[in-house]
Amino acid sequence: MELFKDLLIRFALPIAVALVVWLPIAISAWWEGRKFANRWEGRKFAKKDGLNYELRQPKFVLGIGIVGAVFFVAPLIIVPVTGGNETLTPAVAMGFIAFSFLGTFLAIYAIQWRIIVQNNHLIVRMPFKSVLEMKIEEITTVKEKHNGIIAYVDKKRVFDVDRHIFGFELLYAQFFEAGKMESTH
Repeated sequence: MELFKDLLIRFALPIAVALVVWLPIAISAWWEGRKFANRWEGRKFAKKDGLNYELRQPKFVLGIGIVGAVFFVAPLIIVPVTGGNETLTPAVAMGFIAFSFLGTFLAIYAIQWRIIVQNNHLIVRMPFKSVLEMKIEEITTVKEKHNGIIAYVDKKRVFDVDRHIFGFELLYAQFFEAGKMESTH
């Protein structure tokens, strides 16, 4: 029985922690690939000449999330499997778990965040929020901030886009041409 407890602590517990960290990333990537992408790609929009593009988080954001999750979950797997040591106290382990979940959250955020622009139609997918569909005409104002823009419908904040997002300039120009940009100076 003692051998079973030892094997459980040395192998099953670290594997369970790794699954808790990695399973949400895998499920998010699978869901994003199958459900959301298939749902919108076949849609028919007005046959006007216009821009069709997609805004996504840069790959380095996904990379930082994955590396963070790996870096902070690795000691939780390696230390018990190799025999453990006294420096991995429950408080230290909880710190590693918290930072590995932070990396997991960042990876899921990077996978799921997306804005699809087809002509003057926007499909906004923000993680942990419902998908928004709107036309550029429905957006009342767009305020420029120091590192991006914030779009409002009436006075309600709908979404924001940072400057480091690929396609930011196209969306900015489209809002400017539509007269939606509000001067903040």
